[in-house]
Amino acid sequence: MLFFILKRFGMLIIVIIGITLITFTISHIIPGDPAKLAAGPKARAEQIEQVRKELGLDKPLYQQYFTYLSGLIKGDLGTSIATRRSVTKELAEYFPATLELVRFSF
Repeated sequence: MLFFILKRFGMLIIVIIGITLITFTISHIIPGDPAKLAAGPKARAEQIEQVRKELGLDKPLYQQYFTYLSGLIKGDLGTSIATRRSVTKELAEYFPATLELVRFSF
């Protein structure tokens, strides 16, 4: 029984790492530059470069991935580029409405 539980736990870790790799990859292959979006439509090249450094987009991909993973482990989902608010707080704000929609859809 213990072997079964350890095997399932190992598989869970592999699945979680796979999901994080997929979401990280998708977020980096979509078209558009998040630094340009965050800096605004009239931002100069220096401002875009500053935002890129603030967001950590100037680092290599493997460092960005490990920063992403460490944030997820700590429960920090980052800051929304569009609203400049914590993603965790935004999810918490809209979660009750989502639950209400799910309840009524059943």
